[in-house]
Amino acid sequence: MYARRPEERPLDLMGPVFVQIFGQTESPMTGTVLRAEEHMVDGPLAHLLTSCGRARSGVQVRILDDKDEPVAAGTTGEICIRGGSVMPGYWERPEANAETLRGGWLHTGDHRDDGRARLRLHPRPHPATWSSPEA
Repeated sequence: MYARRPEERPLDLMGPVFVQIFGQTESPMTGTVLRAEEHMVDGPLAHLLTSCGRARSGVQVRILDDKDEPVAAGTTGEICIRGGSVMPGYWERPEANAETLRGGWLHTGDHRDDGRARLRLHPRPHPATWSSPEA
């Protein structure tokens, strides 16, 4: 028997019972989903295990470059979300709204590079926006 990767161990113990989601406060954890039946260690779905899934119903996801243009499949770009769950804006923060919600998309600051319509996250190139008055 070979040693499992850390992300596989819980599945060995409990089976495919997990549901994984991606989002942020500005889009209350509703951007993408990796369903329980997609959490597989072996077989045709195994490549999904380290992803955060695909766009959930009612949400559009695009991967955009630094000019807000869609990137080619397999190219790293920013994850942008649009849908009814996205916030209307930060309270009294027009500059942050202009940056974060430009072009009608929520610019998450998170990046990905998977070409199979599944998201794989990369470190953010800039810090997150804070909406606290102390920020």
